Amino acid sequence: MFLIVGLGNPGERYEFNRHNIGYRIIDAFASELGLGDWKKQGIYHNSEILNVEHMGHKAHLMKPGTFMNNSGVAVHRYLNDKHLETENLWVIQDETEVPFGEVRVKFGGSSAGHNGINSIDQEVGSGYWRIRVGVGRPTNDQPLSDYVLSNFTAQEFEQLGKVIDQVVAYLIKSLEEGTITSQTFNAKEN
Repeated sequence: MFLIVGLGNPGERYEFNRHNIGYRIIDAFASELGLGDWKKQGIYHNSEILNVEHMGHKAHLMKPGTFMNNSGVAVHRYLNDKHLETENLWVIQDETEVPFGEVRVKFGGSSAGHNGINSIDQEVGSGYWRIRVGVGRPTNDQPLSDYVLSNFTAQEFEQLGKVIDQVVAYLIKSLEEGTITSQTFNAKEN
């Protein structure tokens, strides 16, 4: 049993922000698997939850209802209540240290300044899988916090569908195999 978390901020205001790529990918993943509507669960800080069984493997999907910087609170509560091990946690996140369109999957490591990951690390430790989706860095003197809360550019939007599709395909394959592996791929070139 896995818990697959897509990080983001709740609310329409943030829907197309770079910081919400985790929400967008997990929505596309749920759609590709033909799952129904997300269910808000107050006990998990209004997180949206879906359950999936695919090719004999079960997973819970979560979009934390906390804002990004407090994601760990909802994740910790869910892991505890469902008696899930931290190593069975897969977190989909935006990553400014990775070029736009590149995806790096790794186990553990530092938060690299990502406040959502830092929150999860503080609550459950760092022994879980991260699907780090590159959103690039600002090319000017824009503060990083403003950059991740800004929308993708028109050019990025043209390529974003490919990125999301590649990550969804990777997640489906990983769920089918019941395992996830470290790797790097450039989704926008595939």
